[in-house]
Amino acid sequence: MENRYDEYVMKIIRQRYELNENDTSRDHEINELSPSSVLEEMLIWEGIIGYGAKIKGWIKDIFEVDLDAISDDIMVRDLFKHPGGSHENHNTTS
Repeated sequence: MENRYDEYVMKIIRQRYELNENDTSRDHEINELSPSSVLEEMLIWEGIIGYGAKIKGWIKDIFEVDLDAISDDIMVRDLFKHPGGSHENHNTTS
């Protein structure tokens, strides 16, 4: 199965789910998470608890990029692209 998120992201989220970083047993569930949820989980992993919305707000105010809107757009696009719930890798690099 090809994951929606980069491998280093998957490893962090697996560990947040109390799995070994290489345990792929819940990857389907992780792939279903919205990008905003993944960001929040990664911030918690790094010890930055409760600041997800504030950080996204700063990004919106500074860079004029609404991460919640992008996250919603990705989820809707994926729903129509893969109605059965499977995802392709949607990594973007600027």
